[in-house]
Amino acid sequence: MKLLNVKSPLFKMWFQVFLLSISIFIDGSAGTQILPYLPFMINSFDIVKSKADIGTYAGWVLGCFFIAQIFSSYLYGDLADKVGRKPIIIFGNFFRALTTLFFGFALNFPWLIIWRSLMGLLSGSIGINKAMMSEICDDQHLSRCMSFIASSWHAGGIIGSIIGGYTAEPNVKKGSLFDRYPYLLPNFIAFCVSMVGLLLVFFFLKETLTNKRSLCKGKKTKKNKNQNKKMKKKTNGNSFDESSEIEQLMDSKNDLDIQENFTTTKSSPENIEMTEFGSTNRNENENKNENEIKNENENKNENEKENENKNKNENENENKDKNENENEKIKNDDFNQETNFYNFLKQNKYVFTIIFLYGLIGIIFLFFDMIIPLLTILPPNEGGVNFTTRDIGAGNLVSSISFILFQVLVYPYITKKVTTLNIYRYCALLSALLIALFPLISKLYNYGRAAYFAFFLIIMSLRSCLASSSFTSIFILVNKSGPNWALSRINGIGQVVVAITRAIGPTLGGNILTWGLTNGKKYPLNYHFSFYINSLISISAFLLSLTVPKKLNKIFSKK
Repeated sequence: MKLLNVKSPLFKMWFQVFLLSISIFIDGSAGTQILPYLPFMINSFDIVKSKADIGTYAGWVLGCFFIAQIFSSYLYGDLADKVGRKPIIIFGNFFRALTTLFFGFALNFPWLIIWRSLMGLLSGSIGINKAMMSEICDDQHLSRCMSFIASSWHAGGIIGSIIGGYTAEPNVKKGSLFDRYPYLLPNFIAFCVSMVGLLLVFFFLKETLTNKRSLCKGKKTKKNKNQNKKMKKKTNGNSFDESSEIEQLMDSKNDLDIQENFTTTKSSPENIEMTEFGSTNRNENENKNENEIKNENENKNENEKENENKNKNENENENKDKNENENEKIKNDDFNQETNFYNFLKQNKYVFTIIFLYGLIGIIFLFFDMIIPLLTILPPNEGGVNFTTRDIGAGNLVSSISFILFQVLVYPYITKKVTTLNIYRYCALLSALLIALFPLISKLYNYGRAAYFAFFLIIMSLRSCLASSSFTSIFILVNKSGPNWALSRINGIGQVVVAITRAIGPTLGGNILTWGLTNGKKYPLNYHFSFYINSLISISAFLLSLTVPKKLNKIFSKK
């Protein structure tokens, strides 16, 4: 019932989780929709001599995205720890959608590289989403919330696979926009989906970083300026009141003098001469008094003006000193925060091990996802089964559905029985076995389409279950490896490492597969070789995970 109460904290938490899931969904749909048609898109440029060479070019297209992320991921994480999570997420999702649209207009290979590189450089929000998810959720709901990251990505993968597999190369009128750009339609649909999700994030996602600093430096100085203006008004009002009081006193003094003169001039006719003489003296005295009073007033006014100028100068100097002190404090805070972060990394070196495990699991599954379409489109005598874009899209669709179902229904219960670290270890071993078995698909070609297509769907479903468990486990480990004030930067470093490994993965996988298909050698140095290399990487991830401390889950758990 608490979940149905709109004002309850539990409902608010899950609503924010839903919005973050939309943000991750945008990344997933935009990133995966190119996979079903990428080999055909490259082949349409007439730059490959044979289909076996497509893997090399496809590796560069996928790899340049992650190469670009190497230079931007940590910067986005650092900014998110200072100015807030939400602005960086909005910035990254917007430019991810925009570059996805322009990718569909590419008519040659260099433009594919340019748009994919810009996409990687400008979209740095995925690491911030993970950090924000860990801040929204408590320990009781963390494993389930983190599972939404991977589930949302693969939900985007479902939409992306459908969009890419079923809308590329549409049957339209000759000379129309989608005829001239046959791969624009899936990118345009992905752009529209991304913009709808972006609007929801923009209006409803709440910031989680409470001590953020504004990008506009100087808000404090503006406040000081407003205060100074108020102070100036008060001081000017006080000086005016003082001067008016002085004038009133001087007027009353003049009135008394006049009254005295008036009484003295009332004399008898006998003393007219004396009174006339006295009146002339009094007039002279009155003139002298008036001159003295004027001089006194002038001197007082000059003194007041000097005091006002002094006060103005003092206020200006005080404001300058305050602004300088505030800027120095900001610089010192930034310096202390950076030094604290570096000291934390030096004292907790296991953070680097976890980040590297994240990178390995990224290269394993991207390597696998890269070589599957490249192999399956080939004829059976070269290790493939003559798949089309729709066959590959259907496989990715089933894979994504399996991923989400396993992630939502099964993974939270596994975490109650097995520790997060052990889940990662078991998945690494099982992935090595699964990857090594996949090249057997060509052996089933003679048994009919139902046999090899069913084998393909089973392998893809199992791959999704292992990937979902591996990624969710490593997300939890990364976000439990440090305090909240360092999470975005830790995730930023993680994204840099993942970007490096994922940049290596497609390029390495494509080139190794091309080498295995063209070297003329027999098993295991033929097309099987690339799958065996991938299996060895998975085994190395298992061995490295044995060095991570078992008590990691309790180090930075939330109270």
